Amino acid sequence: MSAALARYLVSLLPGKNAIMKGGASLPPSLRTKRTVKFLSAVAARAGRPVDLDTNLGVDRRLHLRIASSKPSLVFGKPQLFLGERSSLDLALTLVRKSMCFLDVGAHVGLYVFYLRSRDISSSPIYFFEPDPTLFARLQENVARNGFDHIKGFQVAMAENTGKTTFFRNKTDDSSGTLVKQDWSQHVLEPIEVDRISFGDFVTRHGLEHVCAKVDVEGAEELFLEGAKSDLDRLDYLVIEILGPAVGRGLPLRIMQEGNYHAYYINDYDLEHSPAGKYTYAAPFYNWLFCRENPAKLRKLLQRTRFRVIACAASQ
Repeated sequence: MSAALARYLVSLLPGKNAIMKGGASLPPSLRTKRTVKFLSAVAARAGRPVDLDTNLGVDRRLHLRIASSKPSLVFGKPQLFLGERSSLDLALTLVRKSMCFLDVGAHVGLYVFYLRSRDISSSPIYFFEPDPTLFARLQENVARNGFDHIKGFQVAMAENTGKTTFFRNKTDDSSGTLVKQDWSQHVLEPIEVDRISFGDFVTRHGLEHVCAKVDVEGAEELFLEGAKSDLDRLDYLVIEILGPAVGRGLPLRIMQEGNYHAYYINDYDLEHSPAGKYTYAAPFYNWLFCRENPAKLRKLLQRTRFRVIACAASQ
């Protein structure tokens, strides 16, 4: 069947909202690439986006309200998110070795709900989302599910504490940014938001042995600037580093500032990078920074899916 014919047949389906509602509530075991493709096509032809009750494919007991305009989230599951699935599992393993988890750039809260649904230790989770619409919805979803030990902050985490301009991305709300020049092809709306540095936050809250996920869409260097005085409190950093920051040598700077080892997260292969060098593999942008050398990290991750790949110089 041609793609054009498939689209035409989907357009003829009656009851598209009912189909989407049923698809959003599918248990994780029934969510496949094929069901996501079909339900995404239905959502694209259903007219105006609607809010749906979904479990994100994480746990059928979750009840989250997410717009149908995010079909991969509403109808998919973490194992199908190629660029994030390994980082989610890595964060889950590492938070169990930490005292708390910080989700910097939380968006809809995928990491929040994934970790809380699976981490029976109930380590405190702090999430940060400057977009007021995304933040309000995430707060609402946390409350709907009655989770304890989760606290949200409608702030951007950057180089210092104060006020700043945040650019809401009208093209894709998952890519709001503090750094406008790296997003010239998107429709951005500037708004004023509060800003805090990692150093100020962990000092105010007395946090130690932190595990953090950072996804700040081009503002990675601003995060480091606000964190470098307190990196001794940050044991594990999983951070998305986009091309411009890589080109400016950010991986090496993080290693030097925090006395870290760097590992490029190439799906479930953690490629040790003694000099911050790597070969990009689509669609993986995330890195792990920690103080474990390859041998120690391999031991920490034994009985998981991860392979720690050491270069010849670090064997």
